Amino acid sequence: MKKLSIGIIVLFLSLSNVSFSQDGNTSGGMKFFEGTWNEVLAAAKAQNKYIFVDAFADWCVPCKWMVANVFNTEAAGSFYNEKFIMYKYDMEKGEGVDFAKKYDVRVYPSYLYFSPDGEIVHRSVGSKPVEKFIEDGQNAVNPEKQFSNMKKKYEEGERSESFLYDYVHALANANQKDELIAEAANAYLSTQKEEDLVNEKNWEIIQLLNDVNAPAFKYLEQNRDKFAAKYSEAQVDMKIAFTKMQDLQKAGKWDEYAKITAGFIDKYAMADYGMLNQFAWTFYEKVNDKKMLKKAEKWAKKSVELSKEYANTDTYAALLYKNGKYEKALQVADEAIELGKKSNEDYSGTVELKKKIEKKLDE
Repeated sequence: MKKLSIGIIVLFLSLSNVSFSQDGNTSGGMKFFEGTWNEVLAAAKAQNKYIFVDAFADWCVPCKWMVANVFNTEAAGSFYNEKFIMYKYDMEKGEGVDFAKKYDVRVYPSYLYFSPDGEIVHRSVGSKPVEKFIEDGQNAVNPEKQFSNMKKKYEEGERSESFLYDYVHALANANQKDELIAEAANAYLSTQKEEDLVNEKNWEIIQLLNDVNAPAFKYLEQNRDKFAAKYSEAQVDMKIAFTKMQDLQKAGKWDEYAKITAGFIDKYAMADYGMLNQFAWTFYEKVNDKKMLKKAEKWAKKSVELSKEYANTDTYAALLYKNGKYEKALQVADEAIELGKKSNEDYSGTVELKKKIEKKLDE
């Protein structure tokens, strides 16, 4: 089961057998180059244009949201069509698999930006409003804001307060490893007075910091009420819980992880079908406590009730199977397979699950 957790207009092109598409949009949206990656590189070099790559997977809901709500807008089309040659790559099919490995694409959607010479200079991830998406593109063509150049400056010793603030955001936007974000975030926060950590600018950085041992995180825990009064109890409690959950997940302490996660989900996430599905699946894969698995089954069921899709229906079937409810699991697995067929998603994992369920029913 896969989870989580997103060109230019030319009149003449000196390459044969290539074209541009807009995923069904007839005007105004982003126009994507159709051809091979080598043809993209050749076109970019010939036209001295940057390259934008939408790295996606066909089951990715945020990827589809971006196509419908951002890529097909006049604003995105106007900016990206002028500045970039644009290309789409399914990271789980054909050449996309090797592309994902080469450029360390770990989440979808991911956006990769290349220079006209084919060197990667910038990257970002996730669904976002059109304004933020255009800002990504603006940063990609600005040497001062390009992620590759910022990374180089940091490695060469740049540690000014303003640079560190921007660099932490760039690391997070590029979905870099928590350790790298924490290192830069701690460097930035060390330039701040303790009493100023609660201000809005520093709270932004603390929210990106996933390090339970960081002085700023310890300060957040100790001054939870002060932060909650300025922002909100839910926002602060979610940050504290998420940071602890990620730490326990990395350490493989699944029993402790399950307890904290269960409290968090029951209090803050029962209306979020995506989050319910994500955590339910993690419990299916990693948690063996029967009481906790029953909770995860309820989350998966609630997720399906909120928005029935292939991914969460498959998760629900898997948890029913793990909880020994084989007849119901078989029924839900069949529903997931039908949903996968209708949405043209890879449902092979559910087919394998169905075989396991049928084997149990035959015993």
